[in-house]
Amino acid sequence: MNEPKHISEKELEALHDEAFKWALSCCRFDHEKARDVMQNCYLEILEQRAVFYGESSLRTWLFSVIRHLALRQSKKQYSFEGLKTKLSLFENTDSEGSDIVGQVNGKQVKDLVLKSIDALPLKQRQIVELVYYRGFTIAEAATVIGVGLGSARTHLHRAKKTLERELLSIRIHK
Repeated sequence: MNEPKHISEKELEALHDEAFKWALSCCRFDHEKARDVMQNCYLEILEQRAVFYGESSLRTWLFSVIRHLALRQSKKQYSFEGLKTKLSLFENTDSEGSDIVGQVNGKQVKDLVLKSIDALPLKQRQIVELVYYRGFTIAEAATVIGVGLGSARTHLHRAKKTLERELLSIRIHK
C-alpha cells in the first residue's frame, strides 16, 4: 500500500476558492451547508480520516472528498434556483452565435440550457460540470464522482445526447 503524502497548508489554501465553489455546487448553492462541508473536509484531513496517497492529483482527491461529504450531508437533488445561481460562478457561459439565439434572447437560452442540465441525472450533471465548467479531464472527473473512466465517458456521452435532443426539441417548438 502507498504511503500517505503530506499535504501542506499552502497547497490546501491554494485550492480553497475552487474547492469551495465545488462544495457550493454539491450543496445546491446553500452557503451554510458548503461551509460545513469544507470545515468537515479540513477536519477529516487533519484527523487523518481522509488520507491522500498521491494516486491522483491533490485537486482531484480534494474534490472527491468534498463530494462524498456533501452526499452524506444531503441526498436531495439540485434545485433549479440553485442551478440558476451556478450561472454566475461559471465563465464563458454566453451563448451568442447559437441557432436558438435567433429565436429567443440570450437570457432565455441560458435559462433553457440550465433547465436542461437540471433535468439530467446526478452523475451526468456532475460530469458535465466538472468537465465543461471546472476544467477537469474525464479521467479526473471519473475519480471525483467515483466511477470508472468508461462509465464517466458513458455519462458524459448520454448527457450530451440528452441535452442535444432537449435543446433541439425546444428550438423546433418555438
